[in-house]
Amino acid sequence: MRKTERRLTLFSLALGLVGLSLVCLARGFDLAVLAAGAALSGAILGVHAFLRWQCPSADEFLLPIVSLLTGLGLVIIFRLSPEQGRAQFLWVALGLLGLAATVRWVPDVERLQEYPYLFGVAAGLLVLLPLVPGIGREIHGARLWVALGPLQFQPAELAKLGLVSFLASYLARRGRLLLASTGNLWGLPVPGMRYLGPLLLMWILALGLLILEKDLGTALLFFGLFMAMTYAASGRVAYVVLGLLLFVGGARVCYSHFHHVQVRIQTWLNPWSDIDRTGYQITQSLFALEAGGLFGRGLGFGRAGTIPEVTTDFPFAALVEELGLLGGAAIILLYSFLFFRAGVVAVEAPTPFIALLAAGLGSIIALQSFIIIGGVVKLIPLTGITLPFISYGGSSTFTNFLLVGLLLRASERRAT
Repeated sequence: MRKTERRLTLFSLALGLVGLSLVCLARGFDLAVLAAGAALSGAILGVHAFLRWQCPSADEFLLPIVSLLTGLGLVIIFRLSPEQGRAQFLWVALGLLGLAATVRWVPDVERLQEYPYLFGVAAGLLVLLPLVPGIGREIHGARLWVALGPLQFQPAELAKLGLVSFLASYLARRGRLLLASTGNLWGLPVPGMRYLGPLLLMWILALGLLILEKDLGTALLFFGLFMAMTYAASGRVAYVVLGLLLFVGGARVCYSHFHHVQVRIQTWLNPWSDIDRTGYQITQSLFALEAGGLFGRGLGFGRAGTIPEVTTDFPFAALVEELGLLGGAAIILLYSFLFFRAGVVAVEAPTPFIALLAAGLGSIIALQSFIIIGGVVKLIPLTGITLPFISYGGSSTFTNFLLVGLLLRASERRAT
């Protein structure tokens, strides 16, 4: 039972341990790190055994993909910052516990549909929490953090799970109303204004994040997530087009009135004009991408450590420098396959709510990966969002493992 998962997980763990060993050889042998890697591999195999017991018919590809991405993240974080690498081992272990707890305590994801407004209100409060005086913290120009004593975290990470649950419930119940075109806007068939309300509210929320918290990444993620789930519920391209027009129009107004938005866009368009200050991060990232070539410099031999915040914002650039273009393409394929498996879960789901929940969870991974990788390669403006399972960070790591736990439970419902 779950033989495919076991074989692929063992393969992914072997690759991670080999990578960690190569980095240790390049930096100096560290038995404690190798022991931690072996212990974490044992924990992942323990999660595999737990899944055999709790949800034997769940998707067998999710855990191996996540294990491989997590292994790559641990390797490059330890390579660039041994102190952060050791901390990341702990966060991954806590994430695995969170995954197991989600699988254990949410035996039927369909029941989440009973609490839509609880999740919606919780998501909204979490997003606004960094604005509360005394506990909110602004780091590197973005007000994303909350500090409660020694604990510091990004509440928007947990908010995205609450938002998906709320939208899945709302759209599962009222999605058919989105198909009723009673108006016309710029040549696009749209429903009445009462049904466009959620779209406008998400637009306001996204622009609020952009203005008040100076957080372009989360604004793009939340609005993109809403548009993806709206399209999944209705199949109407008109909603996507209308949403993009609204967001671009709002962003254009923000660009005209807010300095931090202007700096972000101008840095994207021409980072070379201020290469020693605002353009330093992205130009160093481009240098690292170019230096990697097709096959890379080899694990432990890159120079991406010169990029500020490389372990949180630019691990993809560091991996491409050391693994080459082929390694970067493999990482993108892993994220694509993870999104594909979420799509399979959505297509085979027995109810609209589970289908939309799976589609939303998969969209988080796809959008978040695209936003940060697109910023690193200068395809879109750079944001401070993390690369799922690879970037250093406790909030992101823990939340993404909870996401996988929900997706595993959703996939298990295919058999019923």
